[in-house]
Amino acid sequence: MSQIESVSKMHIVPDPMLQDYAADPDDNKFVDCAVAGNAKYIVTEDSHYDVLKGLDFPKVDIIKLDESSRNCKLHEVSDTL
Repeated sequence: MSQIESVSKMHIVPDPMLQDYAADPDDNKFVDCAVAGNAKYIVTEDSHYDVLKGLDFPKVDIIKLDESSRNCKLHEVSDTL
């Protein structure tokens, strides 16, 4: 089974402690998934996630698309060194 297939079958159970972190309640499910999946970043242009930047937990960095693009380019360069 490929890694993508196994991830697509993952079932995330939201943690009740995380339900009210995002400024928009509809965004909480994405924060829950990021925390459950040990994601380092949430890449979004949605300013509702900015409230997470000031919290110690959940520790998921919120970055914009242009920052994500720069990070990918840096990883590509370091992988070739």
